[in-house]
Amino acid sequence: MMPIVLVNFEKKEILEFIRKDLGSDFILFEINNDKKKVSINDIREIVKETSTCQNKPRVYLFYNFYLASNEAQNAFLKTLEEPPSKTLFILSVDNQEKILPTILSRSRIIINKRNFKLSEEIKEILKKFAENEILDLRLSEKISVGEVISFLKEKLKEEKNILPILKEALEINNLIEKNNLNKILALDYLLIQIKRLFQKKEITRAFS
Repeated sequence: MMPIVLVNFEKKEILEFIRKDLGSDFILFEINNDKKKVSINDIREIVKETSTCQNKPRVYLFYNFYLASNEAQNAFLKTLEEPPSKTLFILSVDNQEKILPTILSRSRIIINKRNFKLSEEIKEILKKFAENEILDLRLSEKISVGEVISFLKEKLKEEKNILPILKEALEINNLIEKNNLNKILALDYLLIQIKRLFQKKEITRAFS
């Protein structure tokens, strides 16, 4: 069965999704990570366990899978691509851009857009980026398009001229979700547009 990536789902919503989408005729294994990175050894143990034959379908639910190291994700890749018979893997993440694109391309991605929240830390990082004259595109490795969209939505209340960039960001996010666009290049482009807009605004104020 094709793995499922659930984005921005609360625990209660994840279990409700499983009940509605899959029914109840399976054994559910819940793997809780709680701020601890899933190691390559953890993945190897799970892969070993799933290789044994079972009569009843099994669902392996990973909470906070974005905490898994790149090595662990790579070690899991072959199993996700060719999962054992009657076995489904569900990966819960707060943002799909925090896990490897090779995993995303082999998964069914379901995004709960209602629950997306912009943290105060990311909000402050984006604010400083927009207002600083220096163009540092290393930021695109630390944030997501979803966070940029939330930032632009908040700023839209103050600056109506943000609307064209917001629309473009929404279109870009749609293309990324369909795996038709490189996330880093798309973010670099959006960050440059944000920088241009805010710097232009500051120049206008200086001469007004």
